[in-house]
Amino acid sequence: MNHKHINISTLQLDVEQEFLAKLKLLTPYFESRMNGATAHQMQSIAPADQKYKLNYGISLGDMKLLAESIKSVNIINFTRVDYDKLWCTNIREAMLLALLNTPETLITPERIEAWINSIPTQEMAELLPFLFSWKSSDPHKTLSIAIDSYPTAHTIQRIAHTYTIGRLIQHNKLNPSSNDIQSYISLTKSNTPSPLEATSIAFLTNLLLQ
Repeated sequence: MNHKHINISTLQLDVEQEFLAKLKLLTPYFESRMNGATAHQMQSIAPADQKYKLNYGISLGDMKLLAESIKSVNIINFTRVDYDKLWCTNIREAMLLALLNTPETLITPERIEAWINSIPTQEMAELLPFLFSWKSSDPHKTLSIAIDSYPTAHTIQRIAHTYTIGRLIQHNKLNPSSNDIQSYISLTKSNTPSPLEATSIAFLTNLLLQ
């Protein structure tokens, strides 16, 4: 029996080209609501290592409407791989679309951790928990991963983990008095947090006092 040889490199190239075609379809949507002044201001004040590759300056409210519009038009058939690719573009609005439109069934602890590890900006470190990771399919595993990751994580990742845990508590997906939550709080106190991290820690701490 003859077996047709499958060229993996060619398949990968086809998948990449297909994604780039979808990204091109999104461009008119982003351009239609672009706020150049906001985009310029965001890029100009961002630290050198926290600048987006491309930023259309669209407000979160407008992005929510845009995400719903793109979903309802249904001319772009996103796959689970596409959502990861959108997140990794470092294009602000593509990343927001990934946060807003990824189906909840795909929001696993593993995907959350992968996205947290590739966060490019403080803005996304704050938006990812509020729009995405609180929907975790396994909140307890998400907390466990955060505990394991905390000691070696960079500040921006710690911010995302801390806000995620807080949001999971807000949505009654984690017990604020559990031993694991207390273990995480202890980790935040083990070192002096940076000013950037202090806000997320205060957010979590205040939830525990309610």
